[in-house]
Amino acid sequence: DRAAAGKAEIHVERIEAPILFVSGNDDQMWPAAEMTTALERRRAQPSRLGDQHLNFADAGHIIRPPFTPTTITWTEGMYSGGTPEGNAKASVEAWANILRFLDEHLNLRV
Repeated sequence: DRAAAGKAEIHVERIEAPILFVSGNDDQMWPAAEMTTALERRRAQPSRLGDQHLNFADAGHIIRPPFTPTTITWTEGMYSGGTPEGNAKASVEAWANILRFLDEHLNLRV
């Protein structure tokens, strides 16, 4: 439904801050890696802004902070994809990169 997709579109080209995209290459809910690539293309100068895309080969849709279980690859009847090992690796690596990205771009020093 192209009309519905157009209404739900995130206008990333208007964002004047760096974006950290995180996706699982085995996302079974929607094609997250491909959708992120499309968002990256719409950014005027992503390298100038500091955009980054973390894509994890064996991870599904659910990439959470690393203190949550990764053995469950479904939620409320929806299969998210990935393997328990791939989801665990993605959770640990994504969390570390999210903290580094925020530290680098927010400049919050206490």
